[in-house]
Parts: sequence; structure tokens; C-alpha cells
Amino acid sequence: MNFEDAFNNYKNGTATEEEKAYVKEQIGLANALLDGDEKRGASFVEADAETVKKAKKKFKWQYVVVPLCAFVGTLMVIAAILGGVFGSAASYAKKQIMFDRAACSEIAKAEAFRYQQDGKLATTAQSADDFVVKDTDAEFNYNSHDITTSYYTCYVKLYFEDEKAAYIEVDTRTGEVKRVVVKKND
Repeated sequence: MNFEDAFNNYKNGTATEEEKAYVKEQIGLANALLDGDEKRGASFVEADAETVKKAKKKFKWQYVVVPLCAFVGTLMVIAAILGGVFGSAASYAKKQIMFDRAACSEIAKAEAFRYQQDGKLATTAQSADDFVVKDTDAEFNYNSHDITTSYYTCYVKLYFEDEKAAYIEVDTRTGEVKRVVVKKND
């Protein structure tokens, strides 16, 4: 049965007993539904300034400060662990240094002169002292498998004949020359 047709017949006074009962039943259901809404509806009261302050503070602590502190704390723990590992490795590497920067520079000069004597380096150098040490730099070599075997390598930059430079890598544990690179002077 269609409610609109039954309702129009009820208003006009032409509804059958069945239509009247149907309309009354549907109106009763609608009223019950509306009464239930009023009971379920929450009453909203405007909060005072103190309640808003407390809510903001609780939100800030719960969703900003506590997670931020937890994140920073985690980073600090990770940094402490990594600092300990790399600090120990650097300590072990320093203990293995047998040749300091000055000794590595002399080894690099001798290697450059040996290269010149073998014809691999075109220069008019008469001795190893003809090579000028421009810069030395130590590089930490970390061994992740066994930090006790970490070591330093010394890079020596030599100038000769104003146009060329030799970059020589020397192992500070053994004094062994690991690599020689010759370039035009930058």
C-alpha cells in the first residue's frame, strides 16, 4: 500500500478502514522515531576557557610532546651505540698506526721518485727530495666484520714541475703504497 495515496484519502475523508489503520500506524512509527531522536540527542554546552586550555594541554602532551620525546630518545640511543662502535674502531685504528704523516710523506716521495726512475712519471727530478709535499690527509678505513682491524690510510699530494701532481695512498700500518695517481695540477 502506498502511504501518500492512503494519507491523501485520509485527509479527504475517503479512506477505507484499512487505509486509516495504515496511516495511523505509519504516523505512530514516525512519532516514536522522533521521540527516540530527542532522547539520543546530546546536549552541547559551550566549554569555558579553562576546559579548552586543559584539552589543548592534554592533546599537546599526548600527541606531540610524548611521541617527540620518544623519537629523540630513540635517536640518542642509536647515536650512543654507533658512537661506541665507531669510537672503538677509531681507537683500534690509531693503535695500528706504525707510520705517521711525516713518514708517509717520505714514503710517497720515494715512490714518486721510483715511478720517475721506471719511466712511469715524466719529470726531471734528481732525487725524492725534488718532490714537494703539498698536503697529507688521513682516511679512516672501517672494517664492519672485525672492528679491531680498522686502520688509517694516508693520502699524500706531491707537486712537481709546476704542472703536475701525484696523489699517493700509503697504508699507515705497513708503509705499503696502495695507489699512485698522476694528474695535471689543479
